[in-house]
Amino acid sequence: MGENDPLVKRFWQKLMCQEIMKINGCTKQGIFYAQNAIIYPSSTHNPFVWYSHSGNHTFPSEADEVIIKFFKNNSKP
Repeated sequence: MGENDPLVKRFWQKLMCQEIMKINGCTKQGIFYAQNAIIYPSSTHNPFVWYSHSGNHTFPSEADEVIIKFFKNNSKP
């Protein structure tokens, strides 16, 4: 999530992420996962990583490491 995204407003992004977390059965309290990233464990084994950066509507290259870490640590049950 880009904190300063002029195209997809922060408020809209938060609403969508919260809805996904609800569907996934995620905890309300997240755990530090990486810089700019918090992981929310899930009762349905569908954790959610919320990555938020101070940029705009661009994909930060630092997010690659978080994505790779997620897929290495979370296999399909």
